[in-house]
This record gives sequence, structure tokens and C-alpha cells, in this order.
Amino acid sequence: MLKTLKVLIVEDHPLVVEGLKRAFEQYGQIQVVATAANASQCLSFLSGNHPDVILLDIMLPDKNGIDLCFEVKQQYPDIKILALSTYNHRFYIHNMIKNGASGYLLKNEEPSIIIKAIIEVANCNTYFSQEIKPTNYNTDNQKVILTKREIEVLKLIAEGLT
Repeated sequence: MLKTLKVLIVEDHPLVVEGLKRAFEQYGQIQVVATAANASQCLSFLSGNHPDVILLDIMLPDKNGIDLCFEVKQQYPDIKILALSTYNHRFYIHNMIKNGASGYLLKNEEPSIIIKAIIEVANCNTYFSQEIKPTNYNTDNQKVILTKREIEVLKLIAEGLT
């Protein structure tokens, strides 16, 4: 029998929360132990509970998810964090991974992909939406892969253009 994964959803949009909860109920192996609409509620819940995975939105009303990710990982390093956002921008992705997230999903994913990602990060793996190239977001001193357009822009900046 598979272990039931305990998930905390940190998301300030009730419609998104309800959609996720319904998808997880149908799957059966994921239990939503709580939801939090902001960082304060998340930290309050964590003070007495230990979910396996936190599904974390980037934009919250009281603190951004990037800072919250760092704070949670400092206090609870064993909890896995999976970012869930509408933002597909290098800044957000890089900083979430740098601050300890195990993956990054876009909100346009099918529920089955979100479920797969939760299982992967709970098993100490990483998971990224198909549209995201995880090799571009490493936090080690490894080579960063740039697109042709990014290289072109860098060359123009080096030539003094704005």
C-alpha cells in the first residue's frame, strides 16, 4: 500500500484551493492537511504540524513565496516545497530553487501533473513544468545555459547599448 502524502496548500485564491483539493480527493493518496491563504497562516500551521509537501504560491498577500520558502526551509529543512505559480520568469524560478524549493509548477498544469510532481518531490526528487528548463536554474557553480536571444542581448549590453 502506498503512503498517503500530507500536503499543505499555501494559496490565496479560494477557487484554486478548491480545485486542487478536489483533484487530490479523486487521487486518494494525497491528503490536504490544511490550507493557508497567507504566510502567517502557513507558519502558524507549521509550528505544530509537519506536512510532507507544501504547495506554495509565489504571490501571497502578506509576504512573497520566495521569502517564505527560505524561512520554511530554515526552520523545517525536511519539508519539501513545490512552487505553484502563474509566473514563468527566470527571476522567480531561480530564487525559489535557490531558497530550497524542490520544483516549480505553472498553474496551467493538469491535475495529474501536479499530483505527479508532489509524489516526485516527496520522494526527494525535483520536478518542473514542461515549459521550464531546470538546467537554467541551478544554484551551484555549474554552467548556466543561455538561449540564443539571451546571448545576443548580453553582447549588445557589453557593447554599451541599453
